Amino acid sequence: MLARDGAIALTIKVSNACLQFGLQILLARLLGATEFGAYMFAIAWVNILLIAGKLGFESTALRYTSSYKVLKDWGRLFGFMRSALFLVLSSSILVAIIFAISSLIWGQYLTHSQHIALVAALVLVPILSIMQVQGAILRGLGGIFRSLMPFSIIRHMLLILLLCVGYLYGVEITALDAQIFTVVSGFLSMILIFYWFREERKIVSLKMEVNSQPTYEIRTWLTASLPMMVVGGFQVILGQSDIIVVNMLVGSEAGGVYAAMSQLSLLMLLGYASVNAVVAPTIAKLHTVGKHQELQSLVTLISRLGFGITLLVGVFLMLLGEWIIGFYGSEFEVGYPILVALVIAQLIGAMAGSVSYVLAMTDHQNYLLIATGVSALFNLLLNILLVPIYGAMAAAYVTVMTITGLHVALVYFAHKKIGIRSSIFGL
Repeated sequence: MLARDGAIALTIKVSNACLQFGLQILLARLLGATEFGAYMFAIAWVNILLIAGKLGFESTALRYTSSYKVLKDWGRLFGFMRSALFLVLSSSILVAIIFAISSLIWGQYLTHSQHIALVAALVLVPILSIMQVQGAILRGLGGIFRSLMPFSIIRHMLLILLLCVGYLYGVEITALDAQIFTVVSGFLSMILIFYWFREERKIVSLKMEVNSQPTYEIRTWLTASLPMMVVGGFQVILGQSDIIVVNMLVGSEAGGVYAAMSQLSLLMLLGYASVNAVVAPTIAKLHTVGKHQELQSLVTLISRLGFGITLLVGVFLMLLGEWIIGFYGSEFEVGYPILVALVIAQLIGAMAGSVSYVLAMTDHQNYLLIATGVSALFNLLLNILLVPIYGAMAAAYVTVMTITGLHVALVYFAHKKIGIRSSIFGL
């Protein structure tokens, strides 16, 4: 079962990586570096706002749904599914509205393209929040295909289709147009995952009606989820603040180049994204039933497997990076040194294994919160101080430093607090 789900996840993640790569090239070609920078600036903000919108439920959904299913606690499972959806929908809409109003004040410091693309992109906050939390619940219940397809595949295919149709009809696509197409593709994909989510909830409801009544432990779920929201916020700051800072302090053109290199380097996460999508619920199950040795064996296996894939992709990007960047257009060719630095950063992080999931799935999210928080604050501060002086390259070097410090701390916490050696070296 685990091997089958792993194969499904790997197939979907590889397909997702190919689609994202093609989508990034298509956007870069259609928009140019400056408009592409404005588009990615808005997406970076959306990724940050998603953290507040999801309230941390994407991470805790994996843990609670898989644990409740193992324990056959259908009442709590149904209550969690219903509560998570309501809380996330309410939170994400509120976050988008507040940010839209606030942008009327500080939006004057942005370019026109950045501002209108950002406002249009805010519609994505509730759409993607719902999609990701429903996907996490489906994954916790064992529906790996249904949990990944709408968000990872269908959404990107629809966006590529819309962009191509617009181009064929002679539309001069801007950052705003691209955001509108992104919203439409996201909304259509959300409808599909919502349909699958309702099917699963009906099954749980039937089991619950035979054995129990719905149980709502909202305070308990929020207590576990909110620290994960903060952790997620810090993780997104680590991954997105450099794009935002370069856009705002250097300019949209430099921001577009940096964003393109950052997206390219994320191809290296393919290995861990595939295995983590499958084993995260298993980590929670093994911890719940106290099978520590089996958990250690699983963590060692996925860490080495994930690093192997990461290393292969990293070597590929280092050797053929300049050729690959050529597909984006001549404006992006200056970004190769940035790509090299970001590849090194991803390799360092990969050596730590799936340590973030180990801490999150074993109820040790507070240690994840501390390490990620300190790293994110250092990352943001150093970017603000160094990027205006040394340009986009400084943001890449800052990423290398903060990712190294973060993963050293996480490996230490996993070993000392859980007794799990998560790194590829068995440390």
